[in-house]
Amino acid sequence: MKQSSLMIVTISIMIFCFLNIGFVAALEQNEASITLAWSSQTIYQGSIVNVEITFHNNAVDEIKIEQIGLHFDWMAEDYFAGRDFSTSPIAVPAGGSHTFDAITITVSNDTSVGVHSYFVGVDGSDSFGIFIWDSPEYSVEIFSSGRKAFQDLLFMVQKELSEALNVTYESPEAQSLLQQAKDAYSQANREADEGNYGDAISTLETLSSYLDQAEVSEEQYAEQMVLQQQLLLIAAIIAIVVVAVVIIALVWRRRRKMKPKVKRVTLKEELTISGVTFSGEDTIDVVVDNSGTKDFVIAEVWINNEKQAFNMTPLMTRVPPNKSVHVSLAYTYLKGTSYNIKIVSDRKKVYLVSATAL
Repeated sequence: MKQSSLMIVTISIMIFCFLNIGFVAALEQNEASITLAWSSQTIYQGSIVNVEITFHNNAVDEIKIEQIGLHFDWMAEDYFAGRDFSTSPIAVPAGGSHTFDAITITVSNDTSVGVHSYFVGVDGSDSFGIFIWDSPEYSVEIFSSGRKAFQDLLFMVQKELSEALNVTYESPEAQSLLQQAKDAYSQANREADEGNYGDAISTLETLSSYLDQAEVSEEQYAEQMVLQQQLLLIAAIIAIVVVAVVIIALVWRRRRKMKPKVKRVTLKEELTISGVTFSGEDTIDVVVDNSGTKDFVIAEVWINNEKQAFNMTPLMTRVPPNKSVHVSLAYTYLKGTSYNIKIVSDRKKVYLVSATAL
């Protein structure tokens, strides 16, 4: 009788435990798996990356996911970066998959450089009840923010250096600067390999400066070469002209010795304006003397850059040497005003006089 009572009590306890155990059920490790897609394969201190999680249901029953997130070893123990679907769980059918919207991960600047561990945590339920499932641990390497700055600058400097190497520099100074730039490139990479990114960045900046100086030096050298060629050409022309002048002078001298001397008289046009008279406020009389040895014709008369009609007394076609004529101009003038009078001969010679109306 006592044994029967003991068995009943034992069975009751087992039933009670069976009914209450499994309030939090366990999803077996092999009944789920995940796939991760990172927005960047290289992660630096201070960077922001997106991680896309795809959950695979390998179980025979439908799974409803209420929460999913990522936990990295630099985070607080119970902190996850993820998404909450507790008000509207995501159903993943047996043998099916679901890809969640990307989760943004911010890596702080003080996160240590090196390999870090992380895992994906999932809260959900299936036909057996609610469960908590953690993925296996994964690892991710965090690189120095200095390395990123170095890599960004290195990309630009490599392009500049490649372009410079495709140019044939003629300037010795430019060639020397290009060699210094190549040496600086090797030095910067060595410093980066040793983790001295600050020094490596400074060396790359120096390299870029060398390339800029080389370009300027080559331009100045090219300008100097062009100038030298021009000076040589000018010197050659001058030499040719000097030789030609010497030859012409020698030929002329020889011919002069061979020909008898002939006295030559040179005739010259010379016009003198000997007087200007203002009368009646509308007439200007100009006295023109032929003081040269050639006769001439008065072709044009101008007052203050305005061509004027004129009469000549005595009336003659050409004014012979040692003769004078009066040139009368109908022109309204103002007393106290200075007027510039210009006489142009038929040989286009110009004679000027300035007079003030009194």
